[in-house]
Formats: sequence, C-alpha cells, structure tokens
Amino acid sequence: MRFLLHGRKTREGSAYLALVGIILGSACLVVAMSVMSGFEKSLQASMIDLTGHVQVVLRGKKPVGQPQLDEIVSVLPFLRTEALAAQNGKVTGVILQGIDPEKFKSTLQLENRLQKGQLDFNAHFPIWIGKGLAEKWNLQPGSKLRIILPVGGGDKPEQFHRKIDEAEVRAVLDFGKHEWNERFIISDLTSVQNLTATGNNYHGFLIRLHNAEQTKQTVEKLRAVLSPQDWISDWRELNENLFEAVRLERRVIFLVIFLIVLIAAMNITSTLFVSVIRKTQQISSLRVLGLTRASLLRVFLWQGLLLGLTGLAGGIILGVIFGYIFEWLQRHFLLMSGSVYKLDQIQVAFRGIDLAAISLATVFICVIAALIPALRSYRLTIMEGIRYG
Repeated sequence: MRFLLHGRKTREGSAYLALVGIILGSACLVVAMSVMSGFEKSLQASMIDLTGHVQVVLRGKKPVGQPQLDEIVSVLPFLRTEALAAQNGKVTGVILQGIDPEKFKSTLQLENRLQKGQLDFNAHFPIWIGKGLAEKWNLQPGSKLRIILPVGGGDKPEQFHRKIDEAEVRAVLDFGKHEWNERFIISDLTSVQNLTATGNNYHGFLIRLHNAEQTKQTVEKLRAVLSPQDWISDWRELNENLFEAVRLERRVIFLVIFLIVLIAAMNITSTLFVSVIRKTQQISSLRVLGLTRASLLRVFLWQGLLLGLTGLAGGIILGVIFGYIFEWLQRHFLLMSGSVYKLDQIQVAFRGIDLAAISLATVFICVIAALIPALRSYRLTIMEGIRYG
C-alpha cells in the first residue's frame, strides 16, 4: 500500500480514479443483475401463487379421481371461461375462473396479494378482481359488476344469446402480471358452473408440489397417469419464451456493463505502469537490498488485487443501496410499464451466484490489468534503475 499510494501525484488522481471506476462498474453490475433476477423471481412468484406449480387441462373424459402422487401437496379443481364485464356503460373482456372455496388456500398463495376486502365468497356471485380493473373502473369491495357470457345457439352456431349475472366484488388483489390485473377474475366454482351451465364439470386441476424444482419430473409422471389428450404444463412452460428472454438478456447486460469494469481496469494498468516508471530508482534500491524479481512481481500484482478487492467491496455496497432505492422509486413512481414488461413492479433479488460471478470477473480483470506493469518491473535491471532514476 505504501508503494501504491506514495507520491503526491498518485494521491491526487490516478489510483483513486481507477478505484472509483471499479466501484461504479461493480455497482452497475450488481444493480443490473439484481433487477434481472428480481424480474424472474417476481414473475415466478406470480405464476405459482395464482396457478400453482402444475396445471392440468382435461381434454378427454373426466377422470374418476384426482391425480395422486407423493410430490403433490394439494389439487384444486378449476373452471375457466372467457366472458365480458360491464359497468356504467363500460365493457371489457375478462377471464373468469372458478375455484373450490374449500381447497384454494392449500394450493394458491393469494393472502399476500390481497389489497382490499376479504378472501371470502360470502355473496350470491362473489368475485375477486385485479387492481388494474379496480383502478380503471373505480371498483371497491362491495361494488357490483355484471358478468356477461355469450352462449352458442345450439343447432344454429351462427346465433348467440347471452347469460347475465350480477357479481359482487369481495376483494381486490395484485395478481403480479399486468394482463391478469386488467382481465383476470376469480369466483367460486359453483357460481361459474351455474353461469356456464356446465353442471358439476370442471376444466382441470391446479396442483401444488412440495418443491418447485420437482415440476418437470412431476409433469412426466402425470403424463403417464392421465389421458394422452390432457394438456399438462408447469409454471415455467406457461411463460417459457419470457423466461428464456430474461436469461439471454442477463448475459448480454452482464457483458455490456462489464465493459465499464474493463475500462476501469485500464486505469489500473496506467496507474501501475506510471508507478513503475516514476519509481525506477526505488525499485533498483530494493533490488540492491535483496528484493528478488519474483517478490517485485508479487508487489505489483498485489497492488492490482488490492484495487480490485477494494473497488469490488465498495461496488457491492453501493449496488445494494441503489437496488433498494430502485425498489423505493417503484412504489412512488411509474418506472416500469406493465403493458411492456408484463410486471408493474419487481422485487430486486441479490443472488449469491450473481455476486460470485461479478466478484470473480472483477478480481480477475484487475489482476490481469496489473500484470503488464508487473512484468515491466520484473524485467527492470538494477543498472537501468541507477542510470535513469
């Protein structure tokens, strides 16, 4: 450290400039990776909370019983249909899903998404709506909403008639995804069956597992048990393209922002190289006193490592602070358009694997940046230092 920071000119700029560059580069990497990881985590949470880990849509004959596997925690029958919602002359298309009121709590995790009202079905036609629809139409718990279902004409498919029922808003939730908040409506299974005149039938099951990582194996087992005509998917398959885009964007963003660290590493090279030139006489004096070339090489490599570790530590701390500032800004300002990014808000996630990758990449590039001036000092002879010192 004395060798690195000795000298007024060094203290005034170059070493500190290199350190600031490493801090800012590392901080940008931490923020970018935490936002991308948080986006993926928030999307995953919204999928699992609302649809469970596995979704089964029955296309063949209705099975006698529900699927039974050791990995399964609970099975929730559901009935889903498209309908129209109307109030005060305003009409919008919605997706109406009926669920079993006795079993939904063990399969869906909706309590932490509740914003207004109560998660109950204490009404003639109770419904839970998303916050987007509630804000757009100024709906509150207790508000009335007409649900309109177009029904085919039987022998004349070109003719339709409508079934209308008046529903009561019991709860307003944040479903996580923008289109769900705008269009998704949950009701009890019996009310939806009555509206659609489907009797006791249902479309399929929402399944919750002990472990979210077991979904692929469970899907394969269910395909072997259920009818080949049934459609079975896990939470990731429902948005596979979006998850794949996030993975690719994470890699691209990492490489692009890593250029900031690379530029800062050039400052390290410049700082240490100038240090070698300016301290030629001191280096020669140390060589005369018995310092070996290998020890001298280690001195400059340790200087690069010191700058890298210090900048990395400062960058991680600054990045975490910026991440929580980003979360705060989300709650008070519209930073993300849900119609574009699918999510209105995300919760930043600082993953250990991301921090490890940032740490390894930053330290490695700093050591490589220190290698050039270190080799210059290694090749410096005693006579050269005395002659030009």
